Amino acid sequence: MRMQFTEKNHNSLVLQALNKQRKNREFCDVVLSVDQQVFSAHLNVLAAVSTHVKNLISSNDMKIGDELFIIIDANFLNPTLVEQLLDYFYTGKVLVSEKNVEELLKGANYFNSESLRAHCSDFLLRSLKKNNCLCYLFLANTYELKEVANSAYAGLVFHTMVTCGGVVYSVGGSTAPRKYVSNIYKYDERKEKWTLAGKMSIPMDATALITKEDKSIYIVTGRCLVNGRFSRVGMVDCFDTQTGEVVQYLTFPIEFNHKPLLSFQKDNILSIQSHKQSLNINLQKIKASKSTNTVPLLPNNYTLDLSHAVCSIGDNKVFVCGGIICAGDKRPENYSVNPNAYLLDQKTGEWKVLSDPPEALDCPACCTVKLPCKILRKIVIS
Repeated sequence: MRMQFTEKNHNSLVLQALNKQRKNREFCDVVLSVDQQVFSAHLNVLAAVSTHVKNLISSNDMKIGDELFIIIDANFLNPTLVEQLLDYFYTGKVLVSEKNVEELLKGANYFNSESLRAHCSDFLLRSLKKNNCLCYLFLANTYELKEVANSAYAGLVFHTMVTCGGVVYSVGGSTAPRKYVSNIYKYDERKEKWTLAGKMSIPMDATALITKEDKSIYIVTGRCLVNGRFSRVGMVDCFDTQTGEVVQYLTFPIEFNHKPLLSFQKDNILSIQSHKQSLNINLQKIKASKSTNTVPLLPNNYTLDLSHAVCSIGDNKVFVCGGIICAGDKRPENYSVNPNAYLLDQKTGEWKVLSDPPEALDCPACCTVKLPCKILRKIVIS
């Protein structure tokens, strides 16, 4: 006669006992030293959850009875974090918040803990909002969280701002990731508040804008969802700032996703230029025709991005600053905030790198409308 018995929660009970031993420094054979604080643990436990510790054991040719002493730079992992990591390794429980997720990712990276990275990634995806997209994007790029990076970039809100007739306007944007708006707002300096001025024909963000005669804003292309995918659409709306009415001129197929450069070559001829494709729009005949004048790549073969601030400053000059930079046609896994400003001479087709701005700007469209600092602060806070 044979009978098999299975202890309920056996694994959990064993780890609880080992964790109690760790805290009492009983039967421990590994020491972690951080900022003059010492933590004891068991090699078998750490080797089971950390490939980094396992590799240290193998590379030091450790034998039974040997002890491992690990010194951790306090500038990388602090003592509080190390204690939290050890609790997680022994209990499988971890509390993740916006305040500690970056520190936990540092710990996961140091110990090569894929399970902890997965928990942090899941937290970032679940807590992603429009006001933390950029922060999460940088975390995702730093710690190679591709799914988070894609979702965070998709959730970035790109309002486009412009001055027309001495009034500041904000065109398009979104209220949340994948929720675009068609609103056009103007800023009332006397009341220090934004008021609804009108609506464009399609809800979208990252619009390209150009003004005419201080009374009309031409909205030329923008980003929206097309069949469930993010795409730049070709269209021309004309917003009359005096009547608040929007007239859609036409729609047309385009082959690019970044913001194009806009100019009026003639009174009724609107020029739309990109790296791959350029068009001339005859606003009188309401007709689009192809043009051979394309935009050269930025220095270091960077492409124009929908996050760049693009501003025509007269005499065939175009100013570009801020935004996200990357090389090539496809967005790579690693990209960064652009710290530089560029000037394009459209006559020669050459870009010039200007002096660095005071700081890297992620969405610097506000600089093109010269808003007072107090207004900028209110926009960021809200």
